Amino acid sequence: MGYNPFVYCLRGPNPCWGVTRSREQSVPATRPFRAIRYAPAAVGDLSAVLAPPYDVISPADHKDLLARDSHNAVRLSLADDGDPPEWHAAAAARFAAWQDAGVLVRDELPAFYAYSQTFTRGFRTFTRTALLGMVRLSEFGRGEVRPHERTHSGPKLDRLKLLRATRANMSPIFALCPPAPDVQQILARLQSEPPLATGTDHAGVVHELRQTTNPREHAAIQAELDARSLYIADGHHRYETALSFRDESRAGGADAPTDYVLMALVAMDDLGLVILAAHRLVQLPAGLSTAQLLERLEQRFPVRKIPAPGGDLLTAVDALVRREPAHHQFGVYLGSEGWRTVRVPRAEHSPSALAGLDVVALHRDLLEPHVALDAAALDLAERIAYTQDPADAVRRVDSGEFGAAFFLRPVDVAEVRAVADAGECMPQKGTYFFPKLISGLVVADLRAW
Repeated sequence: MGYNPFVYCLRGPNPCWGVTRSREQSVPATRPFRAIRYAPAAVGDLSAVLAPPYDVISPADHKDLLARDSHNAVRLSLADDGDPPEWHAAAAARFAAWQDAGVLVRDELPAFYAYSQTFTRGFRTFTRTALLGMVRLSEFGRGEVRPHERTHSGPKLDRLKLLRATRANMSPIFALCPPAPDVQQILARLQSEPPLATGTDHAGVVHELRQTTNPREHAAIQAELDARSLYIADGHHRYETALSFRDESRAGGADAPTDYVLMALVAMDDLGLVILAAHRLVQLPAGLSTAQLLERLEQRFPVRKIPAPGGDLLTAVDALVRREPAHHQFGVYLGSEGWRTVRVPRAEHSPSALAGLDVVALHRDLLEPHVALDAAALDLAERIAYTQDPADAVRRVDSGEFGAAFFLRPVDVAEVRAVADAGECMPQKGTYFFPKLISGLVVADLRAW
């Protein structure tokens, strides 16, 4: 069976919960919390202890992070050198030891936190600001917290073991929130204050943390967020893991910390909200050459040979995959066969929120039928990789690691919301929110408020 946006969410062992969810407009509760943070006297500038999310850290990055500082946050989210295969207890022991030594300390008063990231993309500088707080866990089917991607069992089991061992959220889940003027006014006020903590990560992103311990501002934040549903941008696996951990821990009571999860809430109209495309790198199946793949595509779609993009490759690819009203346009790099554009007709009169997405058309019309990458292969990450950097894609094809690179247009926030509201799910890596949230800024203790 070919890729079908109407049934995609039902494939595999873990369907998108939104397929059968109710349409109730109930909303999540939010709470301030006492964050566990690096003590300024012990660490000072956070640059040496910050780490990217666990799922984007390469082996080389991991080695570099371990060498930066003996207290780098990566030691709490991934196995350290010398850890046993079941490393989660060792991470929990490190977490406890760092608190005992005063490297990590817990804030005295509950707070909501303003977390800002300043970064450069192309020739522009952006600042994205999130509200950090605890959000009451709710099954996806209730519509209070809405997903847009399907998850897989492997990462969830690993994260559940870590959560059981540490009883803490080591990093926030990234969620989108419809505009909330009162919350945004509070965040703007906090931005005028000196930061509690700051650090610059390996990619040059500047991270700053501020807080409000004012009960009146807490009440205003809670009242406004009570009227809004939240949309997971990044962290679907960790959210479902938190649900499982909550169910295991229900003896703690209906309002226990384990009923909540740490979230970073970003307004959908935040000027620093950037979504990048996750371009696809594919290994061709045995017996299929790049010339044969090109022949297949030319028999089925309008294909145009183009000269190699000059100048800034990022800008050139953005122009190549522009939005067209009647079709999806993809860029394809085939190594010795050069560059092509491929046009795929848009689905007409489809009720699915997925139907108009470039990423869905790419999988349905190109990757599955012509490169033999079906849903099962995607679940296992067989013969496919993802990158946001066109130059990286070209290098990896030229090296022979992959046979072809497919370039596509990123989705926008409105498309993410439409898919989530419809209870549908994008293919894996359908979005890449840039930059990633950092680990090492705050930790939420789930043992006690």
